[in-house]
Amino acid sequence: MDRKNERRYVADLPSRCHACTTLGHRMDEYRGDNVSQPQALRFGVHLKERATSRS
Repeated sequence: MDRKNERRYVADLPSRCHACTTLGHRMDEYRGDNVSQPQALRFGVHLKERATSRS
């Protein structure tokens, strides 16, 4: 916040959060006129179980 540092910051390139991408796609399904109070919906994200190979 120090004024001396104005124009001294550099922004890094973005990173992709794959959980957030999945969440965004799911939220898009609930946007529109047919959904009442979409801002009240809360979504969770979790990893799928990985298939394990048996020897």
